[in-house]
Amino acid sequence: MPGYSKKVRAVPRALRKQAYAKYGITSANEGDYPLSLGGSNSIPNLWPQSYHTTPWNAHVKDVLEVRLHNLVCNGKVDLPTAQYEIATDWIKAYQKYIAESPPASHPAGAVYT
Repeated sequence: MPGYSKKVRAVPRALRKQAYAKYGITSANEGDYPLSLGGSNSIPNLWPQSYHTTPWNAHVKDVLEVRLHNLVCNGKVDLPTAQYEIATDWIKAYQKYIAESPPASHPAGAVYT
């Protein structure tokens, strides 16, 4: 899977609002909570994540997603394991595959492999 880059999901506004409501998010500016997990735009598959929380936020999770992608592509982690770990407890997965805690800051758009 060479050339992988994380992209923001194209989710229609009405569907985005419905996903936010499912997680109790009543107010969000465009881009505050990108919807992630990949795959279809069905409500159970849409997961809002904040770029503004600290220290665990969407920038930190992006780092994990790239690391898991690379590990899967290199045959070091099987896909079902990577999917399960990120879906059940992504912070624990980050601690397992990257570090106990994120660096003091993750610049927006930075990709760590």
